[in-house]
Amino acid sequence: MDNDNETKLEQERILAKYNANNQIGLALITMGQNALKSATLINGGAAITLLAFVGNIWDKGIDHETAVFLAKSSSRQ
Repeated sequence: MDNDNETKLEQERILAKYNANNQIGLALITMGQNALKSATLINGGAAITLLAFVGNIWDKGIDHETAVFLAKSSSRQ
């Protein structure tokens, strides 16, 4: 009888450890998903900003010197 109780306690410990590890894994997956969503949102905002900037330049037109300066400054990165 005492052996049965020890076996049940050991099973409960193993199950509790499994559940804790499972919760940690789910939390890590959620954190990763949120990081990817944030990066996508930031990247999308940068793309919109760049398109607005280029559209503004296109509408107003720029001289040759300014275009060369912008091309050189963007290629340094």
